[in-house]
Amino acid sequence: MDFIGSGGNSSNITESDSNKTMLVGSRNITYRNRNHTVQVATLGDMEAIPEPYQSCLTGLYIGTAVVAIVANVLALTILITKKRSSADLRKYLINLAISDMSMAAFSLPFAYSDMMYGYWQFPLFWCPISHFISTCSVCVSIFTLTGIGIERSPKESQ
Repeated sequence: MDFIGSGGNSSNITESDSNKTMLVGSRNITYRNRNHTVQVATLGDMEAIPEPYQSCLTGLYIGTAVVAIVANVLALTILITKKRSSADLRKYLINLAISDMSMAAFSLPFAYSDMMYGYWQFPLFWCPISHFISTCSVCVSIFTLTGIGIERSPKESQ
């Protein structure tokens, strides 16, 4: 099977049983068999959200990512330079800020575009990397918050 992405990059995937080809051009997705050609969809049909709402959501996502990155850089700066909080809690908060910053920088833009346009428009090798970073960031946040909760819970005296 030949797969041609919108960037002009192609990768060949062969099927031994049949002579089927799927072509993704700049705007059309076409399925070819030995006997006939069928246009499955256009990329406009695959978009999850109508065109007018995309620009509004684009602004919201960009704003969210920028605020998250700036706020976490500010939090890291304060936590590293000022020594007002306890050393144990500071380690957790630095870990949480780094996790949130990596989520905002490496996951939000890619998840947004995948959801908005209905297909992955970045290099194929980046898809599993982006999902891995996203999953790790969420797990680190959950475990960090759990650690904070366990550490700050009142100890039962025996």
